[in-house]
Order: sequence, then structure tokens, then C-alpha cells
Amino acid sequence: MIKACPKDKDHILDLLTYAFEENLSVKDVVKSRGNYWENIYALMNYAYNICSVYGKIFLSEDKKSCALLLFPDQKKNTIKTRFWELKLILGGIGVSNVNKVLTRQKFLDSILPHTTEQPPMYLWLLGVKPENQFSGAGTALLKDLLEYSQEKGRAIYLRTSVDRNVDFYKKFGFQVYKKLDVGYPLSFLWKAVSVKQQIA
Repeated sequence: MIKACPKDKDHILDLLTYAFEENLSVKDVVKSRGNYWENIYALMNYAYNICSVYGKIFLSEDKKSCALLLFPDQKKNTIKTRFWELKLILGGIGVSNVNKVLTRQKFLDSILPHTTEQPPMYLWLLGVKPENQFSGAGTALLKDLLEYSQEKGRAIYLRTSVDRNVDFYKKFGFQVYKKLDVGYPLSFLWKAVSVKQQIA
């Protein structure tokens, strides 16, 4: 995998917007009025901006898949992040939807895997364009991400509303640590790394 650079941003946002266009979690967050595609794009832009500062953004070698990683222990509230949140509210969530989304997000973010030795690394988004799905693009990138997780000594966790993704992640050693019904099934998975690994 390769680390994304600023010139990759447009490609990544397009890829993620198409990849998550039918995702139930995304549909629950973005406003239904206006241009739905642009609303998803605004959400992906927010996630990209946050991870560019408080995480890492990677592309597969062929650039058919990408991943947004967040280091929650490093995330801070700043003037810049507040500005990004405002843009998301106006361009993606909608003012009328803010309280619902913020309450939901705060609750979901509080459900972390039980790990004290390892700071967590959140796999916020792993996306493959629909025409490239089931081609191995996502699998190859996930394998690289797991190696990165080992190198950094950080447990990796994620949430998914897609049932088939649960089985996919389980094949790579992820364990389900929580399941919720939030109007749709939402699964929380994580994978620890060896405690002998040095924490970065």
C-alpha cells in the first residue's frame, strides 16, 4: 500500500462516495434532502480531513481501494476541526439532523474494545468502488493494514453495518465484541496485536 498525498484527495473522495453510496450507516447520517451524492461526498471529505491530521490515509498500489485510519488518542478539538464540523453540518448532515447524529456518534464512539495495553487504531473507512469489489483489491489493502497495525503496536477496530463484511473480517482474525440494533444491524470488531510489539 502507499500513503496518500494531497493530490490523491479527489480520487479518494470519489472512490469512497461511490463505495458507501448504499451503506446503511452512511444513509443514517447524511441528510436526505438535496443532492444525496454531494451529501455523502461532504461526509467523506470530513473523514478525510480528520484522518489527514489525526491518522493515516492509504491507497492500494493500484489505487482501486483506500483506507482511512484514525488514532482516537491523538484527536483534538481545534478551530480547524470545528470548521470542518460546520462544513459537514451545512453540506452533509443538515442542521435538523445534528442532534440525532451527534448523540448517536458520541454513543458509538464510547463503545471501544477492552484493551488497556494497546492504544486503538480505528479503521474508519475501507472502500472499494463497486466495479472493483470482489476483485481482491480490498483484501490486499486489509492485509497491508494489519501489518501496519503490528508495526505500530496498535489494536485495530472498526464498525460495519454490512453483514457479509463481518465474515470477511473474521477471516483475518477480527473478533466481534459488540452487536447493536440501531434501526439496522451494527457490528463492532477488533483485532489485537502482540503485546511484545513496541507501541508507537
